[in-house]
Amino acid sequence: MSRTTARREERKDTRKRRVAERQRRTSTYAPGAGDRNILDLPEGVKYFTPEREATIEIVPFYSSGLMAGIDKGVLLRWVEAWIHRGVGTTKARIVCPKTFDVKARCPICEEWHRLQDDESQNEATVDALRPQLRLLYNVYDYADEGAGIKVWDVSYHLFQKFLEQEETYKAEKLNVDRIDAAHPDDGFTIEMKGVQKHFGKRAFYEYSAINLLKRGEPVGDDLIEQATPLDRCLIRLSYDQIEKVFLDLEGPSEGGEKAPPADEGRAQTRRQPPQEAEPEPEKTEAPEPAPQGRRRAAPSQEPEPTTTRRHNQTEPEPPPAEETKTAGSEGENPCPYGHRFGVDSNEKGECNDCAAAAWEACVSKKETDAKK
Repeated sequence: MSRTTARREERKDTRKRRVAERQRRTSTYAPGAGDRNILDLPEGVKYFTPEREATIEIVPFYSSGLMAGIDKGVLLRWVEAWIHRGVGTTKARIVCPKTFDVKARCPICEEWHRLQDDESQNEATVDALRPQLRLLYNVYDYADEGAGIKVWDVSYHLFQKFLEQEETYKAEKLNVDRIDAAHPDDGFTIEMKGVQKHFGKRAFYEYSAINLLKRGEPVGDDLIEQATPLDRCLIRLSYDQIEKVFLDLEGPSEGGEKAPPADEGRAQTRRQPPQEAEPEPEKTEAPEPAPQGRRRAAPSQEPEPTTTRRHNQTEPEPPPAEETKTAGSEGENPCPYGHRFGVDSNEKGECNDCAAAAWEACVSKKETDAKK
């Protein structure tokens, strides 16, 4: 066997090992739950994969201080993660460094901006480099109370957009300044119902029907301290590591790590997450274990007025509202949002949060059509 052939076989074996490792790390992730390789969760923490109806509490968590502009110990409702999808030949999903600091350098973003200035480049190819927004929550699922606090990875346009609309409606109806459904003391239980949408054989839910119910009891410290510090669990790659994946020099699982833990603080001292907690930093006293999956008092149907303002330092400017076009009667439109499939890819707000299979097929069609 020649040296060239031997090196080629060695690279194949290395790639197989990387794929196997990636599959091992994501084997507990349910299909359709969002991007698979952007989080490294503590063992036993489950993902929330709701069906058509669900009743939940959003459980805040204490910031680990790993994102620019957010102090350690701030109570956060969710984390926003900017994701590059379809990176390299392995179609990896990678957390953009700008998730942690908008001033951070990212080789994929740099290439995206460079190609934007090149008029000879195909538009779909350029747009495919643009990072997409995901929202990550800790949730208490009333339908599975024994499972502890779960993690929900969901598109803004499938849930948060409708939650904000309901909060605004309730605030106007009750003549209060603002309603914050995720506030641990003054918030509300969230009852949501989804409308099933399809892309090919793939079905998913858009939770456009949301009702805010009076809580039976507040979200207490015992639940908050069980919540996963999502900012600390994001898989954070260096500039060089991302560049290697982008240029097909290395698989995403090699060298990928969680965001480094903060030195000290409350975010490091969670009480007993489901099954096994992450290792605690040195000199951190282990807290008393809290009962997980305890039954909470049932919510009431009537919301109470509140003047609480949302206080989530990770909240961005909301995406511009896009007028959704409905599919015409001349044929079935595969776009789950009713836009022009293979034409409007990466041009509408919903494109940021489209299911991966649908998004990739739409971009591919646009790129193919552009070559004709």
